Amino acid sequence: MNPLRAASRCSLGIAAFLILALPPAPAFAAPQLTGAAAADAQLAELDADIPELVAPAFVSGSYSSTISTRVDRQGRIDTGLGYLEIVDGRTGALLDASRIAYTRGPGPAPGFGPAWWTTVDEGVVVTVQMATVPVTKSGDARMVNAVRIEADNPGDEAAVVPLGVRLRPGDVDADVPRTPWTHPFDPSTRYALVGEGDDQLLERDGMACLWWDGPEGEIVVHDDLTGPDDIAMEAAWTLLVPAGERRVIDVIAASPPCNTAVQEAAWREMAQLFGYRSLRERVVWEAEWRTDIEHLSLASDRMWRAMMASAHMLRLIAEGYNGLRYMTDKPYGHADVDFGVRAAVTASLHEWGMTPFLDGPLQYMLANLPTELPAMSPERRVAYLHGLTRIVRLIPNPEHDLVLANTIIESLQPGPVLSWQDPALVRADFEHILRRAGRSMEEWPALTWATVEPGTADAEFQAWRRAISASDGEAAWAAAKRVLGRTDAQGMGSARADGEPDGRFAHVFMHLTREMLLGDHGEDLLLFHAVPERLYPRLGKIDTYDLPSAFGTVRTRAWYVGGKGGALGFASLLRYKMVEPAHTYWRIPPGRRVKKIQEILGGTVEEVEPGLMNMSCDLSNPKGVNFLLRMERVED
Repeated sequence: MNPLRAASRCSLGIAAFLILALPPAPAFAAPQLTGAAAADAQLAELDADIPELVAPAFVSGSYSSTISTRVDRQGRIDTGLGYLEIVDGRTGALLDASRIAYTRGPGPAPGFGPAWWTTVDEGVVVTVQMATVPVTKSGDARMVNAVRIEADNPGDEAAVVPLGVRLRPGDVDADVPRTPWTHPFDPSTRYALVGEGDDQLLERDGMACLWWDGPEGEIVVHDDLTGPDDIAMEAAWTLLVPAGERRVIDVIAASPPCNTAVQEAAWREMAQLFGYRSLRERVVWEAEWRTDIEHLSLASDRMWRAMMASAHMLRLIAEGYNGLRYMTDKPYGHADVDFGVRAAVTASLHEWGMTPFLDGPLQYMLANLPTELPAMSPERRVAYLHGLTRIVRLIPNPEHDLVLANTIIESLQPGPVLSWQDPALVRADFEHILRRAGRSMEEWPALTWATVEPGTADAEFQAWRRAISASDGEAAWAAAKRVLGRTDAQGMGSARADGEPDGRFAHVFMHLTREMLLGDHGEDLLLFHAVPERLYPRLGKIDTYDLPSAFGTVRTRAWYVGGKGGALGFASLLRYKMVEPAHTYWRIPPGRRVKKIQEILGGTVEEVEPGLMNMSCDLSNPKGVNFLLRMERVED
């Protein structure tokens, strides 16, 4: 028996209560915040007027590694050892991937990897789902891509469903930029089957790259390759799917080694021990300790998908300085080598709690400040120092505070801030570090707003930033929609007119989305201060999960009580204080006013000006401060 099949069966009992509860094939296609039709209708209505720009690729990964896999809009999976294509067995055409999106809904691990589905002849629904996980064996690190192909027959009669996969070598010079460890095509490239019967797997030039589990299929390998687009391997299966049942094929693809270690003999044995279910379980487990970002709850499905795309992209450059260099070239939007982006990207990841990646880049940047700052222009110095400040202010480390404070005093020069930053808040962040380090500046260099060209991405970023600084939720959402208009409807973001995946978009988008939810730049903590009413789900809740701030870790939730929006519940928990905020404010959604504050638990709440609530939290209460507002609409 194929060890892959045996491993899948052995893990079935352990994972049954988690994995077998996966939704039916098309469930992820319509976002399922609560499973209610009203919530779906709100999503469609909210995002309907955002223009669509199709971007070429998705990133699939588990947040636990900087290595990952790219999937293009046709559903071609780039493993670095080839392009894997899922095809219709009747026509040979690529399986329709027009509905491709990051998974969302009641699955076990929302936000990890793309999935898509289509209806084929006889009404059978074919679903493709991915789980991408890093695996290391004796120092040999690779990405393992589990592709589950399910044929689900909801009809009353049995159906015959021909499906297949193809593998093409590809090359490093591709329309969709490939991963840094991709193997280039060479006329001597050879693919070969190793093993017999159920134990067969495919190798490229001796490297394990593809194996499968499912019904008996026809496998053909071509050894006369003349170019990167030639078909190297074809597999075909004919599935007989009884009425009301489903049939499954698992195709597991590995990347080449992502470092200098090579343990091919061990990998040939390990290759067949992985199954989709076990890898999906591992993805869920890794999410438990890496980050809560995939659980972010917002009413806009478009914004959620752009967040997931941005997080996946930034994860590629999160660990180690050598990874950060990929943010300075195509496809990441910094063709002119921008030293400031290293700190800005790392800061955006810190601000969303993705800190397990980030010790290496921070240590490197702090250690190299004396050698790198002199070569930077005043504008780049402001950007670089502020990026580092955004990181260090979230971490209670006196040594880092002192190093950065001294550098700010000695090296900060007058200049514009980045287009998506407010100069007053940039100065507030610098002052925060200086206060913690017990230092001060005699004279502050002038920091100014960046000059932007109307109609550009920079102009849209700045309009969004200005609206957030003014705590204007409606204007912030209007600007955010214009930025979202530069993203694909399924979530990939880009600040480039041609929709190419763009790292600058990713870290700016993540930063400004957080800024709408949480402001922590001065002495006050601002919660939901630039969030319009329309981003509050009609059913369910808006939920940040745990976000690090300059004052400690904060989780904030709000939800409508009843179906008419006349009452709004709110809960906030400050888990660990580094610095006591002077005040903690929450601004109710624009267009509403408070009639009554009631049911206050775990602290105090008062309205200090129309719509602005001042809260204090009893730190001994493990549930934070909770209260309920009775509201009414403000008449125009």
